[in-house]
Amino acid sequence: ADGYASVTSATTYNESRGYGWVSGSISDSDSPSSQTNDLTRDHSYTSDGTFRVDLADGTYDVSITMGDPDFSRDNMGVYLQGNQVDTVSTAAGQFVSKTYRVSVTDGYLSLELKDLGGDPYAVINAMTISMVGSSSDVTGPHVVSAGPTGTIIIGPALIDLTGSATSIPDGTMSVDHIDLTFSEPIDS
Repeated sequence: ADGYASVTSATTYNESRGYGWVSGSISDSDSPSSQTNDLTRDHSYTSDGTFRVDLADGTYDVSITMGDPDFSRDNMGVYLQGNQVDTVSTAAGQFVSKTYRVSVTDGYLSLELKDLGGDPYAVINAMTISMVGSSSDVTGPHVVSAGPTGTIIIGPALIDLTGSATSIPDGTMSVDHIDLTFSEPIDS
């Protein structure tokens, strides 16, 4: 799906990539005829598998989408940093997206998916990771406000003035100025 890195059972962790499966027997399933949503049409599944993402230490919101277009899945254990944070069950064709707040203190996020009984697999369709409060973690001068507020479209990127970006096709717009307020004086 647009904006996501493709991950399959063959995406094993390596340092240069910075993410991938580190343990477990992982399989994939694709159901293009039953789903039009690119995020839910395919998934990886495992009875017990661990996925690693290298991240700077900090606090993150981790959003996970789980479900199967063809089968119900029950008692799927979700573990972050070695701690069970949830047990998720879905009916056939049902997809659940949940967000969990987690602290990373060792340079990587660990997501373990584990079957806890019933159906023999836990599944994952998508994962999104967002750092929490990153602006408060900045040392030295940094932007504390910007104007005008709203959204600016520059070439193929949509930039919201809080700093996030999303790809869009061929948008353009000109801006004559942007006012920035810094946390402390900037030496020129």
